[in-house]
Amino acid sequence: MKYYKCGTILKTHGIKGDLKVKEETDFNRFDIGNTLYILFNDEYIKVKVDKVSEFKNGLLVAFEGLHDINLVEKYHGCGIFVSEEDRGDLESGFYYDEVIGLPVYNQDNELRGVVKNIIEYPHAKYLEIETNTKTSLVPFIDEFIEDVLEDRIIIKEIEGLL
Repeated sequence: MKYYKCGTILKTHGIKGDLKVKEETDFNRFDIGNTLYILFNDEYIKVKVDKVSEFKNGLLVAFEGLHDINLVEKYHGCGIFVSEEDRGDLESGFYYDEVIGLPVYNQDNELRGVVKNIIEYPHAKYLEIETNTKTSLVPFIDEFIEDVLEDRIIIKEIEGLL
């Protein structure tokens, strides 16, 4: 089974098993009742969200059956993941891992590079595209993206873009 990171446990909070979590996803993975996995000692431990609230630039999360600080403090610094089967399909849009690694072609069907990363800024998301000679950022917006296909991205290349 494949797993995708959606958060990191920063520290415990109080004595009742609450964990301060840095959320690393745009999706509501931490809704009550959702199944997640904590990566601990190279093993994915299945947990179910029992309680969640916003707290100082993060979340306070508690998992079913783990309502004691002594049960959760060992997870400090561990990643939290969602499984491929629980991740679900999107009605529209793309998961980052579906875009990263795709070849990038321009409107003339010329290979221009490969998507290495997606970088989020407050005003837009950017594709980090690696060419033979450099790395460029291309806004991930309709003005620059012609199409996103299963096997490639087609950009509307203008002078100086790459």
